[in-house]
This record gives sequence, C-alpha cells and structure tokens, in this order.
Amino acid sequence: MARLHEHQGKALFKIAKMPIPQGDVAGTPEEARTIAEKIGKPVVIKVQIWAGGRGKRGVKFADTPEEAAKVAASLLGKTIKGLLVERFWSKRNSLSTRNTTRASSSTPEGRPLSVVMFSTEGGMDIEAVPR
Repeated sequence: MARLHEHQGKALFKIAKMPIPQGDVAGTPEEARTIAEKIGKPVVIKVQIWAGGRGKRGVKFADTPEEAAKVAASLLGKTIKGLLVERFWSKRNSLSTRNTTRASSSTPEGRPLSVVMFSTEGGMDIEAVPR
C-alpha cells in the first residue's frame, strides 16, 4: 500500500482533474510566505506527516503572508506524534460547513478500494465520525 502525504494526494487528484483547494507544498517559512502571497487570502498551514490527528497540533491559520511565515517557522522542526515536521501544505483557508475526505487503499486480495466521506461534523478525527 502506498503512503502519501496530503500534498502528494492532492497532486494525484489534480492529474485526475479533481478540484483541489488552491495551495502548494512548502519546506521553509519563506516558501510558506510566497505561497500565501500568491494565494492572496488567509491560508491554512498543515504539517505533512504520516499521522492522523494533525489538526490538534499541526494545523494553524494565518491571515497574512508574514503570519504564514511565522506559523511555518513555529512548526518546522517540531516532533508531532514522534514524526519530524519538515514540510507543510499551505492552502487557501476556505471556511466550509462540509469537509470532504478522499482515500484509497486496497482489499487484502489486492483489489482497489476508494472511500469518499462528506461530513458536516468537521474534518478533525474524521475517522471517528461514522461511529
């Protein structure tokens, strides 16, 4: 099974012509600032680590490019859930009452399996929403 960071999954969605939020991957505070400048609106800085529950410690909001750089600097090099933060997904902050999570995996037999979840309950701990 492939392990993808959010920005890698978004790149695949873009190739498949699926709509994705305006954003890009960054590895430095300066890159986060540049992305925020290009977007021209408030942004969300999301750490890229292979762990769920990032929203509690690894998702921050910034209203300006300067603030985006400060937020990225505060997260860069941190360890969250035992994983080092080296990259971020910086995207336009679009407040929405509906969150979408797309995932793909495979069955034990190797058949592809895709999941799309829509939730009015929010995106944090989305895996627990069906329960």
